[in-house]
Order: sequence, then structure tokens, then C-alpha cells
Amino acid sequence: MVKALMALRAWWLAESLALQPLSYNKLGSLGSIINIEDEGQGFDLESVPDPTAEENLEADHGRGILLMRVYMDEVVYSQKGNRVTLVKMLDNANEGTEVAGDAEKLAETS
Repeated sequence: MVKALMALRAWWLAESLALQPLSYNKLGSLGSIINIEDEGQGFDLESVPDPTAEENLEADHGRGILLMRVYMDEVVYSQKGNRVTLVKMLDNANEGTEVAGDAEKLAETS
């Protein structure tokens, strides 16, 4: 899983740094918060097709949101849908901390 996350991070950094306003905050030994925002109109998360539905299984797109939900501890989208806050806690972080369940407050401080 670590190799997959590192590959995803490398791709994401290459794509995002060139195109999007980005902030990255390290939470000491707990983990990290990443905010990505663009100037687009955003999207309605509820209207995104389920990539695990049978009719979408062979599609060559549409898995980014699913991957972020699998690999990140929290994924929070703005109401407009043009900003995402990703929270990744380190394995040795205490899952019971307030940080692990409060991406919206963390996003405000970044």
C-alpha cells in the first residue's frame, strides 16, 4: 500500500502543482492535510456514477474519488465541489484523536 500511495502522490504532485492552488500541512507525527482547489464550477458529488456498479466496471475513467476514499482517512469536498480536503493519518497515530474525525476544522486552519 505504501508504494501505491507514493506513486499516487508523485502523480498527484506533478499534476496538481502545475494546475491548482494547493496547500499541504504536516500534522507532526499524526499525518498530513492536503487542500486542492480550482477555479472551475465544481461538481455535485451525489451525481458522480458509482465506479463499482456493473455498468461502470470496464470504464477507463471514474475511479479517482473512490481511490481517495480508500487511501485517505478523510475526504471532504466544499459545497461548490471545487475544493477537496484530504486527511491522511500515519499508522502510528492514535485513531481516537480529534484530528482523525474533523477535516472541516482542519481545512479552515490551512
